[in-house]
Amino acid sequence: MNPLIQQQQNDAAHNQQDPNNLQSRRTLLKDECRGDECEDQLDLGARLGADAPDMLALLRAGLLDRLDPDRDITTEPDVALADVQLLRPVLHPEKIFCIGVNYMNRNAEYKDNSDAPKYPSVFVRAPDTLVGHGQNLWRPPESEQLDYEGEIAVIIGKEGRRIPEEDAESHIAGITCMNEGTLRDWLRHGKFNVTQGKNFEASGALGPWLVTSDEIESFDNLTVTPQPISRSHSVT
Repeated sequence: MNPLIQQQQNDAAHNQQDPNNLQSRRTLLKDECRGDECEDQLDLGARLGADAPDMLALLRAGLLDRLDPDRDITTEPDVALADVQLLRPVLHPEKIFCIGVNYMNRNAEYKDNSDAPKYPSVFVRAPDTLVGHGQNLWRPPESEQLDYEGEIAVIIGKEGRRIPEEDAESHIAGITCMNEGTLRDWLRHGKFNVTQGKNFEASGALGPWLVTSDEIESFDNLTVTPQPISRSHSVT
């Protein structure tokens, strides 16, 4: 299956309507990409109809497993990448859980001689703290310390509860890239949590697309390489 699925917004609608307007969103499947040569996109909303008005509906309906390459994926693209504004791969996720101290050498950076944590450090982010690929981040006037954190975001596709560890990967729809943007000084405003430094509006980003799990050889051998840029604008 072609692995690249994303949310997009028609450019004309982007100029005239609120990005959250349901009428302006479509779920897209991108043509095969090589390097930066990702230009053509297929409109799954047109192919799957009311079953896939957006990514969340597609995941809830289990349509990733039912996509037919001969029916849903054709050689003729519907829209060019240059004509759309990419949104978050899942525009309105139900929950966003983040895991802190999640690299093997991260705990050592604290230099407090503590043992590696036995349990994960969990915090949450609100959806509106994350923008889509190519959209600007906002540095709020409350801080000069907006910092980037390159992360791999796991997107859950199949619902479950008390899932056995050996079955966990079967619930993963795919992965995407995440800039888990952080107001570094605000992390220290709380004694036991970092939530306040992680939830400023448009301080992080997701995307550009969801790579489906069938295209991932192993979830145990993934890397992410952040490439920061120097462009910055504050919000007043």
